[in-house]
Amino acid sequence: MKAEAVESFFNWINERHAIYLRRLEGTPAPWTTDKVLQTYKFTNPFRENDRVTIWMRKHWTNEKDLRPHEEILFNTCMFRMVGTPEFADVHGWVTDWDPSYSKKCIQDRIQAGDKTFTGAYIITNQGIKKPKSEVVVDNFLTPVWERRKHIVEHMKAYRSLQEAHKKLSHFQGWGGGGFMSYEVITDLMYTPVLQNPVDRYTWANAGPGAKRGLNRIHERELTKSLKPDQCNDEMVALLNIAKAMLGDHVPWKDVDMRTIEHSLCEWDKYERVWLNQGRPRSLFKPQDHIDLFYLSPNTYGGWVTHTVQLAHALSKVGVEVELFKIRPRSEKKQRPFGFDTFYRNISMEEALSRNNPKMIVAAAKKFKEETFDLYVNGASLIVHDPTELKNLPSNLDHSRCVVIRKVALKTMPTATFIRHPFRLMLSVPQLLIHKTEVAVSNSRIDFDKHTEIILDANRLITEPDNKVQIWGFENRIYTRFKIVPKYPEWAQSKVAYKRDSMAAIDILKPARYSVDMTEIKGDGGGTQYTFLEAWNTLTVPIINKAWILDEPDDMIPNENCLVVGNGEELADMLNNWESLPHKELADNGFNRLVENHNPDKIGEQYKAFINNQIGVG
Repeated sequence: MKAEAVESFFNWINERHAIYLRRLEGTPAPWTTDKVLQTYKFTNPFRENDRVTIWMRKHWTNEKDLRPHEEILFNTCMFRMVGTPEFADVHGWVTDWDPSYSKKCIQDRIQAGDKTFTGAYIITNQGIKKPKSEVVVDNFLTPVWERRKHIVEHMKAYRSLQEAHKKLSHFQGWGGGGFMSYEVITDLMYTPVLQNPVDRYTWANAGPGAKRGLNRIHERELTKSLKPDQCNDEMVALLNIAKAMLGDHVPWKDVDMRTIEHSLCEWDKYERVWLNQGRPRSLFKPQDHIDLFYLSPNTYGGWVTHTVQLAHALSKVGVEVELFKIRPRSEKKQRPFGFDTFYRNISMEEALSRNNPKMIVAAAKKFKEETFDLYVNGASLIVHDPTELKNLPSNLDHSRCVVIRKVALKTMPTATFIRHPFRLMLSVPQLLIHKTEVAVSNSRIDFDKHTEIILDANRLITEPDNKVQIWGFENRIYTRFKIVPKYPEWAQSKVAYKRDSMAAIDILKPARYSVDMTEIKGDGGGTQYTFLEAWNTLTVPIINKAWILDEPDDMIPNENCLVVGNGEELADMLNNWESLPHKELADNGFNRLVENHNPDKIGEQYKAFINNQIGVG
């Protein structure tokens, strides 16, 4: 073996896996200084880290460990023959093979322009003059179904990858170079069908790319023909020295012959670039365009603010954003969304036909069907709080979700946590000398905002100037049935209420304290935009004790905010506001805002998430 080539090979594994880990951690791009790895797309060294494989394990085979082994075999074959989670999700798991149903599923998706077959590899008709849907179902899958028990019996008798590969390769569509059968038996290695094969560390099916890689390692002509036994001997030799060549960040327990074979193929592509012998088909291109879908009737509140702030954050890091609402018919004109942001109404048909990555930024119960349609067609989803889950598809893949409060990770552990982005309205706030008012509230006036607590406090506050000024958009059902009967002063001038679109910053600037009594069962701990807006104006948030959960996240009582549990406690605090450490709390809040909610930082985290979802890099 050529020492320099061996070193280059293992360096490629080390750096490519490091890129994977950096992206997983949300580190902003570029994830490497290697210009080739920056420029061209290479798959992960470990096949199990591939996005589609992860989906398959989680939503397909791992849930079926107790199913008959022949069922697991066939469904694995079907999944890999088509190769997309989108198709598998619609088609469903096969317990009783119905070729006509499967052909119709494929045909319907193709006619609708929906993603059906994978682009990672090519499934040919092998010279059969029939539609692809018929060839795949009738010629490639049905014979496997008919002989599934026999195939499984053979696999379990030998417990050998090589024997399993040989057996499956006898069937049409699975032979030739054995690529497709190799994909399937690799998947089966992680199921009860073929667990702990005896030759996991001694055998692999070397494809053309791996053979070229071996020829480079041994300084041979790249086109030199190699026999399978020779390939295996040489890959075993590489496996035997792998532990000494790989960094601590590479999981040694996962390195097997499949890892070596797959990495040889990708490393060969890498070497071709360095040596000007050719280039990989795919450029590495971090995603620079995304479609955002706002699926809610609300025209105000946190969802709207988050959407606007996210669009700004993505544009800051070079991602072009288009914002849409789903309607029966598409329109060409742009409509104002708010805060200098615009959207366009489009039909679901047009939405699904667009090739850009898709992200649902708000999903209300009214739009559950639209949410599901976009989701099964590859859209990722932002979940603002755990209470939204009841309005979403029950089979939601949480790895395709972003959550903006840490509490949501308790029920969605595979989701990605990214904080609220926030564009500073006042970059250098020198406002303390201009604080002429004690307290305001600029949150919605609604059930979960508990405006009645503020009204209770105002009745107990002795000085009129110390009462909380109430601003916000009103839920008239709430005020009619919850407020008006108990608080007749609501309709009088004693409460400075306006249903106004006045900027929150202008409301908060003169106030020392911002009161937000939000309490939502199962939600809390993290920030809301009312808190962030307050920090930006050196206004100290006073929030509901019930909002602070086991993990306080951003909101830390007596450090950057104050907490109360009822109207009496709020009144007592504001009656004695001069004794509170306002400046210290305000400075801490502003520093927290700048540190954790910088739109450039948040934009890069979303950009990395989007690229990971579409499998770039």
